[in-house]
Amino acid sequence: MPGCFQLFMLMSVHTFAKERVDAAIYETHSGGEYCTTNILKPTVTGITTLGLDHTEVLGPLIENIAWHKGGIFKQGIPAFSSPQTPAAAEVLQQRADEKGVPLKFTGLDATLSMEALALEPEVQRVNASLALALTNEFLKVKAPNGGLTSQDVVRGIEQYSWPGRFHRIVDGSRQWFLDIAHNELSLKKAAHWFAKTTLATQRYPHLYLPYGLEIPNIK
Repeated sequence: MPGCFQLFMLMSVHTFAKERVDAAIYETHSGGEYCTTNILKPTVTGITTLGLDHTEVLGPLIENIAWHKGGIFKQGIPAFSSPQTPAAAEVLQQRADEKGVPLKFTGLDATLSMEALALEPEVQRVNASLALALTNEFLKVKAPNGGLTSQDVVRGIEQYSWPGRFHRIVDGSRQWFLDIAHNELSLKKAAHWFAKTTLATQRYPHLYLPYGLEIPNIK
């Protein structure tokens, strides 16, 4: 019998094939090198900004995390990465070179609207830039005569919704700020968003921050 993750992986492949999906996005479990998703040959791979997470399994250093994440690279398959710390970027580049993978680090995409509310948190602009790079590469391979228009990108951002991620709820005189941050890096991003959003009124609701983090001073 397969394990839990292996069973989910088999079910997903079966379901996507049966439903004849045009594109499927797979996310690794806690690492990459030993993930069951490696049975697939993707069209393109991507890595978001790395932080220290699952260190009890992957190792205590950002270099350990990067080595495992680089396990999703496949020979000859283009790969993209959000900006990384120098240590993480070096390991990812080494892994890409070992596997014969063209790796590109993406900066902020200048075509993204500066007015889009969904992209106000800088990390979301970074993520959207990576998503655009991955989508354009996928379409270049799978739909060489097509591609995204600027209107496609605008509509995609306008329709974006992820409850619980940089999620603000106005409830009468109260405001709720919700985020699923689960490691130190993402907690800092959430605190930065919270402080920037509430700066104009100088009204700071009660906020619980684990790990002894402080709300940053935003100017």
